[in-house]
Amino acid sequence: IQEAKYIPVDEIYALTEIQGKSEDFEVYLAETQVGYVAKSFPCSKTGTKESVIEGMYAHYLSNNILWDKIRTVCGSYGVYAIPSSMEGVFTLLTYRDPNPFRSNELFDEILRSTQDFNISDEDFERLIAGCFSKELQPKAPSAKGFLEFVRFLGGIPKSFRNQKIQWLVNSSKEDLYEAKKKLSENIKNSKTAIIFSKPDEKCRKIIDVRL
Repeated sequence: IQEAKYIPVDEIYALTEIQGKSEDFEVYLAETQVGYVAKSFPCSKTGTKESVIEGMYAHYLSNNILWDKIRTVCGSYGVYAIPSSMEGVFTLLTYRDPNPFRSNELFDEILRSTQDFNISDEDFERLIAGCFSKELQPKAPSAKGFLEFVRFLGGIPKSFRNQKIQWLVNSSKEDLYEAKKKLSENIKNSKTAIIFSKPDEKCRKIIDVRL
């Protein structure tokens, strides 16, 4: 059994610093048969219509495009688009991914695609219904209490939650297209981290955390 190596706290914090150009990414080498990738970039803040529409686009990405191109074709066990509007950070991520480097490339290709963003009226209505039901679905007391506590800490009033639903149900396909355009620009300033068993030639920074 290999003896564990002590690492000072300041050195651990230093490992979290992403160096290099904004589009470069770092890789954590680990003894793992599958990989994980997370790509984060700016998005709209809570309290704006743009943040609500970007949340809709994230829902559409997770359940349609990312599912088809990364989970179904590339074999990743899971893939998600997660907007954290309170922090103003939009994240694309995979887990149990056999090829995280290819998934990272697909993230860029999907968001930066110059092709027309086509979504049928029927699919758009389903998207609104899906996002609407997520807002109003019943929650367990513990989950409801935690959510209310987070809203309290973030200073999110009930009036905004009502406004959010109004923006949601009155949104248009044009709104969704504008959200995609904005995020496709923001991804140019992304930061990416990958956990895998081997590096890629494009890696700017490699951190070996293998035991």
